[in-house]
Amino acid sequence: MFSFQDWLNRSFARRGILKLLGLAGLAAIVRPALATAQPGPPVNDYPADVLMAEGTYELQRDALLIDWVGTEQITAQRLAQLGLQFVLDPLGQPVAAGPSLYVVTSVAGPQANMAAFTRDVLLLAADDVRAALPLYYLTGQGLQSAIAPVPGAILIMFVDEAFPPIQISTPTGLFYDEFGSQFLLPTHQFYLPAYQQNVRASETGLWGEPSETFDMAARIRADFPDAVTNAGPDWLTLFALEAMPVDEIFRTHRPWNLFRIGMPAAWEIQNGWGDPAAAASLIVAVLDNGFDVSHPDLKFTPNVDGVYTHFDGRSAVKDGLAPPYNAGWGPAEPTGLYAHGTLVAGIIGASPNNFGVVGVAGGCSILPTRIASSGPAAASKYAQAALRWARLKGAKVVNMSCHFGGTPGLHAEMQLAWQAGIILCAAAGNQGTHLPSGTALEDSPLPVKYPAWDERCIGVGASDEADQRKRQASTDQQQWASHWGAELDVVAPGVQVWTTDIQGHYGASPHTSVFGVDYPRSGAFPIGIGGTSPDYITLMMGTSAAAPHVAGLAALMLMKLSGNADFNALTPENRAVAIHTMIKHTCDKVNPDIYQYVGTAPNSRCDEMGFGRINALAALERAASYTTST
Repeated sequence: MFSFQDWLNRSFARRGILKLLGLAGLAAIVRPALATAQPGPPVNDYPADVLMAEGTYELQRDALLIDWVGTEQITAQRLAQLGLQFVLDPLGQPVAAGPSLYVVTSVAGPQANMAAFTRDVLLLAADDVRAALPLYYLTGQGLQSAIAPVPGAILIMFVDEAFPPIQISTPTGLFYDEFGSQFLLPTHQFYLPAYQQNVRASETGLWGEPSETFDMAARIRADFPDAVTNAGPDWLTLFALEAMPVDEIFRTHRPWNLFRIGMPAAWEIQNGWGDPAAAASLIVAVLDNGFDVSHPDLKFTPNVDGVYTHFDGRSAVKDGLAPPYNAGWGPAEPTGLYAHGTLVAGIIGASPNNFGVVGVAGGCSILPTRIASSGPAAASKYAQAALRWARLKGAKVVNMSCHFGGTPGLHAEMQLAWQAGIILCAAAGNQGTHLPSGTALEDSPLPVKYPAWDERCIGVGASDEADQRKRQASTDQQQWASHWGAELDVVAPGVQVWTTDIQGHYGASPHTSVFGVDYPRSGAFPIGIGGTSPDYITLMMGTSAAAPHVAGLAALMLMKLSGNADFNALTPENRAVAIHTMIKHTCDKVNPDIYQYVGTAPNSRCDEMGFGRINALAALERAASYTTST
């Protein structure tokens, strides 16, 4: 007889056995046959917990998902008559998983018997509620992890894939859905007779409540122990395509850059808020300046007595001061110029905290290292010192939206960081600011700058909203161009990027030009603390904006791979090689009619786009299935 581990191993070997349950306005991912009801409760109640591949989900004894089909709009008053109340999101709106699907809770609090409670709701609201489903949360997680059993459908996997389904349907009276099963094999789909037509007639695919489904699944497991490896209900993942924080800007403005590289779906595989402690332990060092270390949307590494992690190259190298160092800025210093580090940090790790913006690896810890003083100029030795500091303080990823002369000392420190397995990401460089569009510069190579030039670093160019290399002629109409050449590795969005800014009127948003890139005054977004301060900026641009997309992606990949035995068995240097390779080989070869990618995919590239525009979803899928053979 197969154990659950045997079944689990088989499930992983058959990745992609997913079924899309069509919902109006929401294509929710349903994971068939990935859960086994745990024995214990009598049939008149639901299982207290269910086991999925990723862990145990626990029954919530006060929460339901209801499918509202009433002719009148659902209201708090009508729900109160049913003993229910809305669950509200941080903006005070009812939490919904689709146009008619609402998450509600019991006014009376936890229920001793959730099956009886859902039956009562259906009885009292027969004309208004088509389905009432219990919710299960992943242990230690909240509503964002919610799943619900789908009534009526039973998904079965057999020990022998040639086992005749009729041997199940005949004694149980279940309807075998042969047509639907062909899309799910080796999983087979059966329906309880009473549910078959009602489920198919339902716009959401939901009808009734699932106690009979759990009961029948348990009977099948008991009656066919040697033939069945798993039998259980279908499962609806409430926020399968909404695995994103509800930060104001993300929710209301849908930043093009995050959607273009596939972040909403990528966050389904790995994000920085599902396990906040793990995310916070992943340190991304940013070599830059102008960090607003008090910004509420950024999480910085600690800088307290005994645990000093912030760094200022000038204070350490030039002035010979001992820590603690101040990686921040002061109002007496030149404004605008000091915003750059804050802008970059937000793209990487702005926190998923229900306001402001969210970074690619939102929730990770930013280790701020300040390498510049009175402006954009910075000495290579400051960068060298900052890179060494980051290595010794445990950084796993380093972002360098800057460039330096490749001095022997800096070059040697790059090698030490590489040998430590640190993922180095750097901006390829900007050029052409204030020059008229259509000059020869448009078609001439703009050499990739150091350290992006270094093969141990992922050199990142900027792409525009048309998935082309950012040029002076790009549709954003900003007069600058992204550097390119044989050393370019990848491109990432580098125009009109939402991110954090220094709070108040000191940041980039009130200024017209920062580091040679224009920031129109209309770009300021008055959303900051208190509602009026421009604490964010809408038009961060440059290869400085592109590189942190890659740094954030690398951070997520390292989070995903943290428990991968094959990956962890590699030397630190080979782990860095693996991350580089996965990011490059999963890029989208965008606009092949414009750019001639030379070579055989996924190893093909061109000088203007490198291996292509990054695809976060594809990269994380590759990381999730990583073995040394891949």
